[in-house]
Amino acid sequence: MGLIAAMIKSIFIFGMAIILMGHGVCAADLSEGFSGLNWGTDLSTIENLSELSQKENVGYYFRFNETVLVYNTNVDRVVYGFYQNKFFAVYFRIKSRKNFDKIKESMILDYGPPRAQLRVNRTIYIWEHKNIKIKMKLYEKEGTHKLAYYYTPLSRKLNESRLEKNFEQFIKLAPKK
Repeated sequence: MGLIAAMIKSIFIFGMAIILMGHGVCAADLSEGFSGLNWGTDLSTIENLSELSQKENVGYYFRFNETVLVYNTNVDRVVYGFYQNKFFAVYFRIKSRKNFDKIKESMILDYGPPRAQLRVNRTIYIWEHKNIKIKMKLYEKEGTHKLAYYYTPLSRKLNESRLEKNFEQFIKLAPKK
């Protein structure tokens, strides 16, 4: 019985290692860019983006009929942010609390436990990975859920709270699927 138990334990550990390595692929890809766009890419080289808004050095864009999966979960209203015409952020609405929790659990597997900020009307989960800051926002009362990735070499130059306020306004303009 001892030999069988040891074999089962070895198979289990090997299987878990394979699963965890699979999650690391998402983390490695995120440090390079998102959805085929490398961080810092110049706006003029990207096709099929439609402008939502331009304010000072920041522009917000979307793609018609784009379907995006984050950890095999559909997200809605994807908005791409550009600072000085360089790709630096991507914002999403998450359709349900169930999807929010699924994405959050996958993030924990890839990046570890988040830093949480509890506010009066929302909870913000924050991860930092290489040159990326990830924020997930949970608004309990409104039932809305958001996710944002920031390329920190560019986003540090901006006030993130100002960007998020702009995002709140502009995401409402993005067409729904």
